[in-house]
Amino acid sequence: MTLTLGHAHAATDDDDGPLGGIDGCSTVGQDALRDAFKIMDTHEDRGRRMDPRLRTALGPALRTLGRGVKPWRASRRRRRSDSNTSVTEVHPALIAAIARQYGTNAPNVGIRVEHTVNDSVVAVVEHAGAFEVVKLALTTRAAGEFESQDSVLRALQADSGLGTWRRLIPSVTKIPDCNPGAVVESLVPGVSLRQALERRALSMAAAATLALDAIDPFHEITGEDQVVDQHHLERWIDEPLAVVRTHLEAGGTRSKRMLRGLDRIRKELRDDLDGATLSVGWVHGDYTAGNVLIDEHLRTVTGVVDWGRGRPGSPCLLDEVLLLTSLWCEANNVEFGTFVASRLHQDDETLRDVMSRRGNARVLPGERTLLLLGWLTHVADNLEKSSRYGRSSVWLANNVDPVLRAITDGRQLPFIDLRPGRTLCRRRRRDVAAEVANRRLPELTLLASAILWVSSLTRINLAAMSDLGLVSVLPVTFWLALVMLSITFAATVATRGASRWWYLACFVALVAMLHATPAILYGSLRYSWAWKHIGVVDYISRHHRVNPNLHALSAYQGWPGFFTLNSTATNAAGLRSSLSYASWAPPFFDLLDLAPLMLILRSLTNDRRLRFWAMWIFCLGNWVGQDYFSPQAFNYFLYLCVVAICLKWFARVSPISESRSSRPVMLAVGSILIATIASSHQLTPFMLLSALTALWAFRAARTRTLLIVAVAATFGWLIFSGTTFLSSNLYWIVASIGRPFGNASDNFINLAAASHGQATVALIDRMLSLSVWGLAAIGVWRRRSTLRADRPAILLALSPIPLLVANSYGGEMLFRVYLFALPFVSFWAAAALFPGRRFGRTTWARCVAVAMATVLLVGFVFAYYGKEKMNYFTPAEVRASEFLYSTAPSGSLVIGATSNLPWAFRNYERYDYEWFALDPPAKRRDIEANPGDALARLATESDAREAYVILTDSQAAEIDMTGIMRPGTIRRIERQLDQSARFVAVFRQPDATIYRWRRP
Repeated sequence: MTLTLGHAHAATDDDDGPLGGIDGCSTVGQDALRDAFKIMDTHEDRGRRMDPRLRTALGPALRTLGRGVKPWRASRRRRRSDSNTSVTEVHPALIAAIARQYGTNAPNVGIRVEHTVNDSVVAVVEHAGAFEVVKLALTTRAAGEFESQDSVLRALQADSGLGTWRRLIPSVTKIPDCNPGAVVESLVPGVSLRQALERRALSMAAAATLALDAIDPFHEITGEDQVVDQHHLERWIDEPLAVVRTHLEAGGTRSKRMLRGLDRIRKELRDDLDGATLSVGWVHGDYTAGNVLIDEHLRTVTGVVDWGRGRPGSPCLLDEVLLLTSLWCEANNVEFGTFVASRLHQDDETLRDVMSRRGNARVLPGERTLLLLGWLTHVADNLEKSSRYGRSSVWLANNVDPVLRAITDGRQLPFIDLRPGRTLCRRRRRDVAAEVANRRLPELTLLASAILWVSSLTRINLAAMSDLGLVSVLPVTFWLALVMLSITFAATVATRGASRWWYLACFVALVAMLHATPAILYGSLRYSWAWKHIGVVDYISRHHRVNPNLHALSAYQGWPGFFTLNSTATNAAGLRSSLSYASWAPPFFDLLDLAPLMLILRSLTNDRRLRFWAMWIFCLGNWVGQDYFSPQAFNYFLYLCVVAICLKWFARVSPISESRSSRPVMLAVGSILIATIASSHQLTPFMLLSALTALWAFRAARTRTLLIVAVAATFGWLIFSGTTFLSSNLYWIVASIGRPFGNASDNFINLAAASHGQATVALIDRMLSLSVWGLAAIGVWRRRSTLRADRPAILLALSPIPLLVANSYGGEMLFRVYLFALPFVSFWAAAALFPGRRFGRTTWARCVAVAMATVLLVGFVFAYYGKEKMNYFTPAEVRASEFLYSTAPSGSLVIGATSNLPWAFRNYERYDYEWFALDPPAKRRDIEANPGDALARLATESDAREAYVILTDSQAAEIDMTGIMRPGTIRRIERQLDQSARFVAVFRQPDATIYRWRRP
């Protein structure tokens, strides 16, 4: 046998090198074959030792440099190829295998050796005018690959259903008596798709279209729709993960934290694929550009090679994912793992969009699932294919570590933007322009809504407010700004998504429009209770101590954490009073709550659409108005932080559970937060106790230690500082125990007595609350298959309800129960639209999302702004209060219709207070009939030497809107006091009047 030897260094990549065919092989003789090999470029691991992010940035420059070096390399290879090559340069076992196959006496057998990255030697052999590929295994692992490919190709060749498609695959024959093994494979005509791309013989989009069009018939013939069950999940997820884990643990260089990323990948893929309906059949398993051969002139696929990873019973979409992802890696000059890691935390749906456009209305998993499934298959197959992958620290650092870091730490490489020019689908130029415009549409809409909102603020006339509150004076541009923002957000979440910064901008814009508007318009602190809290801060600043024995606002003296913190901050900043910043408390606390809420939702789901949609529902469902300058707003944030710690660090089953090493630190942080809550509010500690107990009792989280801390802190503080308050209020606390329906309805407005506008507002806020809970019920039903995993969300949504049995909390318990359940009810309400990654991506879902967002938005605006007529204090009312506290001597009695005015913000401990509209009905009727005598009698019965009656428009608004007294009562009282000799008007402005009474 005469051997003609030559060398060809094929361009093979660690990710997707060719196994079955030779890149550049032609069918027109050895000269053409040699020319094809001369043209091939050898990357020689170009840039592989460079940092992935740096290589991404320098990719264009490297490719330009490579084009300049290519002719020199080609000429060098020509000189080497033309020279005589000794027989000893060819692997002796390869010569022996060729001799066994073709015989020792076969004349003129031409051999061209292919250097590959696998544990094998591959050569093209010319014999009797025909070309074949001889593969020699150097290890038992490579021999196993040959056995697998042989069985796959034999099974496919025997499948008559494939018809003419079988011409695209090679035939394989074993060479006998070769150890570990050798095979002969028919040489499929054509050049590889990768080589055609390097030559720029066709565009990336054309290459993707050719390859996908070729494999689609194969999937249609062999695949069938199946519901994914545990057997599928074990084969597709558990087995590849076991391979990856075995290799990583054997290497010993990966931390336990990184290895736990594999568990998170397992849970995420299982959660998303379990129960899904996918096309399952034969797959190639390594369907990349190096394994697809084409005819450059006819632009047709001539062969598909390297079937060593082929297998039945796999999701057919796997081949599409591998092809598209590998082509994008080629286009961006990055490794497979680096590319996947750069896109895991993005909402860009390019891969899924390309695949969905090619399918016939099929339902696909989410982008993140497609990327992780393709990555897992790619990595596991490469580790099984060749031992050099597991030994290569460079390959692991570029293909395994970035994904594990992105999963465990949330660490993200620079985002690889798949610009329209690189998108793998055929589109006309106007389609590209439309996509570019569509990508900028959300940003432009957000900017337009902000401009409309700012412009509308100058056209709001507060003096024209009716009993509908601020709603009655909002201009059309304000409504248009809100609707544009909400619709854009809903449509974006329901489709391809956007960047995190865009979502953050949307939430900031929403909070600003809804909660900063009153602070900008009013110029004074809204809501009377906020003024009372200013007074408590002022007391602590002046006296540097607390006094639980005060007759007014004594509860705050018993739980002073919030007020002490603000007193310290005010003094440290050199401010005269916390009035300087209290007006901005609502937007501040509403934005602050979003941080622990996001952490909570990340612990409950990996679906970003579900998380962001739940946060949007939370913002629009939080109408109860407990975000003002108050201990409740402060402690609500701390409550969310403690729950977030429980779900993230102490959950029994959580997709983002942290390592044990960080738990002691978070236990200490949680204990500090619990102690702060226990000393700052009366109700929140018990809400927290209920939540921690539910998580511990139903084994949803390891909260036993935190529960013990909460019990000790709550009851310890109650005994230490709350006994004075309890002793004076024990009668109504005991009376409200065991009457849940009474506690729930104590503070409901009487719709029959209220004004028409307030009755409308009350009905709307009740409908809004019921709508959120109704959506939550639908969400529970739609996620019924995952209720076991969602157990923490169910428990936390229901945990506040038992407190309805325990207390009425001044008639507000139902509203507080709604508030503390809202974060988790919002999760379930969002699940009504997005129960899983494969749901909510249709046009119908987008329409439902837009409608839902619009209805919730309108309901919120009415419910939250509907009482602003009595929450807004005019400058004249503020001046009246300032006059009162600067004029009235210590020990005076302050009389008013209700407490709905700016009061108790200065030296409140020096005065007594009487609100006659809150007296029993008999006293109220007496005051309405003869206010002069009745109010004088109130003053006489007290020990005060002087009494001041303050009547304001805000009090009149509360009386008229709620119906606790007859409409117009305040004005009638003013007229009669003007005529009374016992009272003298000492302050009079259109919005407020103050009368002085002196003891005779």
